[in-house]
Amino acid sequence: MRRFDAVLFDWMVTLAHYPSPKMHLELALSNLGREMAPAEIDEMLAAQDRAKLLPEVEAASAIEDTSLAAHGRSERLLYERSGYDDELAEALYVLLGQPTFHPAYPDAAPTVRSVKAAGLKVGVLSDIHVDLRPHATEFGFGDDIDAWSLSFELGIQKPAPEIFEHAFAQLECPPERILMVGDTPVKDGAASLHGATALLLPRPASFGVRGLELVLAMIR
Repeated sequence: MRRFDAVLFDWMVTLAHYPSPKMHLELALSNLGREMAPAEIDEMLAAQDRAKLLPEVEAASAIEDTSLAAHGRSERLLYERSGYDDELAEALYVLLGQPTFHPAYPDAAPTVRSVKAAGLKVGVLSDIHVDLRPHATEFGFGDDIDAWSLSFELGIQKPAPEIFEHAFAQLECPPERILMVGDTPVKDGAASLHGATALLLPRPASFGVRGLELVLAMIR
């Protein structure tokens, strides 16, 4: 008898890549046609790191994925406190949530399809500010997702118990029969506090095969 009846995936840094702040800034600058010396870029990134520690930025970031509006306020506050001008701030923000900026890892689609083919249900539980359903379709596994629990639609984020309860209910599966796959101990690991099994993958240094074969090993 198999151990699990469903697999619940986090999205960012689990199924899809999140570029580094440096890559994000360099792409935004390139899109604006701005050329800057490496030292200037490093100073801008240092300013952003300092801004992230400001109390008002931390407070906004803590709830930024509860709605699209909250996300916009949080990110634009970060850019403002980093000293970025409005044009750059908008160039940075427009990239966030775009499937071209957050490509699926090479083993994401094969893994999701294999889980589904094995007879298990598949869900996505993500702290996110955009609808990921079109992304999954573009990446080739939209039809394999049975349930979606997206923070901006629910107004709550991980690790709140309610968002896990929603995901479990959508899968119509008891938590002890669910494998949660993610990358953050505090947020994704909280699934274990609610009866599910959590598989936490280390954050990758760069884009590439994510190591999702571990999921397939666990559901056999």
